[in-house]
Amino acid sequence: MKISYRPSNGQYRLLIKKEYDSWLSSNFTPTGTFKFEFPMSEFLIPIEGKTLHPTETKTVISIECHMKNNKFTNLQITDHMDSKSLGITKKDIYENIRTSSIMVFDYDLTKILPVPMWDKLIVKDFIASSLNDNFTKYLNNILLATEYIQYCSYAMTEPYAVWLIAQPSFFRKPQSTSIENSDPHEILNPVAAEKIVNMINSIDKSLFVHSPKGLKGGDLTNKAETILFEYLNMYDYKKEDLEDILITRMSGK
Repeated sequence: MKISYRPSNGQYRLLIKKEYDSWLSSNFTPTGTFKFEFPMSEFLIPIEGKTLHPTETKTVISIECHMKNNKFTNLQITDHMDSKSLGITKKDIYENIRTSSIMVFDYDLTKILPVPMWDKLIVKDFIASSLNDNFTKYLNNILLATEYIQYCSYAMTEPYAVWLIAQPSFFRKPQSTSIENSDPHEILNPVAAEKIVNMINSIDKSLFVHSPKGLKGGDLTNKAETILFEYLNMYDYKKEDLEDILITRMSGK
């Protein structure tokens, strides 16, 4: 596959990890356009566990899109063949964008929320030093619920919402093949995922309300939103700055 990026005032060039990493300061919201080009030999049909063709190099699908808060948006898909007859679904396209982005420039799916939510030491230290009972009593559950809501609200992460919380390292490209630093053959841990499911299900209804039966995700309550924004405000994240990052009823989304 080929992944290119065109700055707002430039030409398409191959995208590399260094450029992707440079967007951290903008919360991964570059102003340019991405282009994904998939030949038949490299477009995977996940449910079948194989590519469309073992050797054919003709382009089957190309996608132009943008990125906002580390999420691919405004997908413009060009079908170079009859994708319906080939059995290609929108879900397959998202999956191929996800896997190819991880391979090519170390796309990190976990970076769709403000950093303090993932820094367990920050949370632990904050709770330990806080005199506010709301933080010590509710914060961990609110952050867990928020993370779950976010993953369920983005097409690329929705199928893996629980796994991304339980085992985020599985969705990152291994940085080393040494046993001490990384396991390139890591497998999903169902016990860890079950633990996260139980934790989500046990969150008090005064903080989090599940989506209707059969649907993933849910909503934070007004009480939870107030505590969440108060916590993030400690790290200079203002409500108006978070409205495009957090999908909450407070932001009207």
